[in-house]
Parts: sequence; structure tokens; C-alpha cells
Amino acid sequence: MRNFIAVQSYEWGSGDKEPAAQAEYEVRVIDGDQRFREYPDGKKELEEVFYPRLNGWVNPSDDWTKLPKMVGTEFRLKVQQAPDVVVNQQRMKVFQYYASVEDDLCGFRPIEDFVLFTIKTVDTACYGEVWTDEDTNILRISENLDLSDKLKACRGWEESQVVLTYSWLKKAEEPPRLVPLTTFVWARHGSKHIYWCRGLFTDYQIFDSRVRIVAN
Repeated sequence: MRNFIAVQSYEWGSGDKEPAAQAEYEVRVIDGDQRFREYPDGKKELEEVFYPRLNGWVNPSDDWTKLPKMVGTEFRLKVQQAPDVVVNQQRMKVFQYYASVEDDLCGFRPIEDFVLFTIKTVDTACYGEVWTDEDTNILRISENLDLSDKLKACRGWEESQVVLTYSWLKKAEEPPRLVPLTTFVWARHGSKHIYWCRGLFTDYQIFDSRVRIVAN
């Protein structure tokens, strides 16, 4: 779904510790483009979202909309079907995908300057799984970035994974719509330090985007 308003909640932490930072925004998505406002009573759009003031952290960005588009439309992606799985008594189809560095589909964005928050994308290989229902509606996506030969460019980051889940939004007198539900991102820096971010979408409001041509 590409047009909605929701509350997006985030928590950041490291290892198995309790969250060290939290934030909530109202996110307005118009044709897949995200815009943020303060929550609960913010009236002005934010140029940038909150970055936690921690020694190490990861950010989920807009993977929830980019990954379904990539796995659904990108012809350079290598995809194969794996055996089905059953989760909570629901049978799901499983598709595994892979893209090399040369495919230019995946990237990692380490922060180069912690004062100015300069971000430079490093091209990487990636692989993951897509779980769908019997009608191939996406319910879960995972993505793993292969940083094995990019350690210097990635400034010590050695592993990274994102896991996204989706669910059906059901409102009276409206057809069910598939919407993002949760996001979880983790990355390992060096041999020991693991940082994570988990997010949740709630309080959905639906609207339609229409274009009208007016004759002079």
C-alpha cells in the first residue's frame, strides 16, 4: 500500500540490553514517498527524523517499501522457490533471492562524519528470503548484506540484516489492504558489538491519491 498515514515507533539498542533510545513519528506516505511529523501533536513536517545519540546504532530507513519493489520487479535478481513453511498453522510459500555486487541492487550506508552525518553508500552483494501466502502476497522479507570484502569501506561493520513483516489491515466497508507491520534491523561492528533497531507501525489512516486533468 502506497498511500497511508500511520504512527511509526522505533527503539534502538545493542546486544541483549534494554533499548537505549526511543522515538515516535507520524509518517505520511504518498505514492511510496515518506514524510514525517512529530507525534502526537506535531504540526510541521520534519526535514529529517531523529537520530539516536549513541556510540553505535542502525537505522531501518525505508526498507519496508524498497525491498518489496526490488523482489517484485527487479529482473536482475536471481530468485528460486524453496520448500513451503507452516507458521501459526498458515502455509507460506518461500522464495530465496541473491544479487551480486555487479547487479548494483543493494548497498550499505555507514556514517562517515558523525558531526555532519555524512552518509556514503557502499555497493554490496545481498541475499534473503521472501515468505508469501498462497496468493503470493508478501508477509515477510529478510535481507542480508554481504560485507565480507567491503570491511574498510564499511568502517568496521561486518554483518547486517533486516527483517520486515506485513499484515492485512481490515476496516469496515473497505477491502483488506496489505500494510507494513514490523521492522527489525541489526548489524555487527567488529567482532563483538551488535546494534539493532526495531520498529512498529500502528494507528493506520487510509486515503487515496488521485490525479485530475483540468482542461483550460
